Amino acid sequence: SSGINAEYGGASVKAIGRGCPDMAHLFLIDCIQVCDMGLKGFSQTRGLRVVNLGDCIRLSDQGVRNIVDGPSGPQIRELNLTNCLRVGDTTLFRIAQRCHNLAYARFCYSEFVTDAGVELL
Repeated sequence: SSGINAEYGGASVKAIGRGCPDMAHLFLIDCIQVCDMGLKGFSQTRGLRVVNLGDCIRLSDQGVRNIVDGPSGPQIRELNLTNCLRVGDTTLFRIAQRCHNLAYARFCYSEFVTDAGVELL
């Protein structure tokens, strides 16, 4: 389990992701420095079950897909993308395709998420 706060940047997050391939819980809450490239470090993580990226305002569809398209995608049970302003329906479509065990998802305050995107889930 890892909780990382706002002082960590993309390079630090990427290194943590690469160094912890079996991480089960990822909490990157209010990490305004974290961008899509930082999440690329989690693209090969195998055990993620809970992912909370709330208030990571620099993340976009590509950053979330770095996790969802990886080995953990089908295992993710909880996903919080609250206030990830640049995330949209493209990501929700990919989540619907890959995250078959998803039981909880939150996408509040994402202006590019529409009702049609939410219905995909």
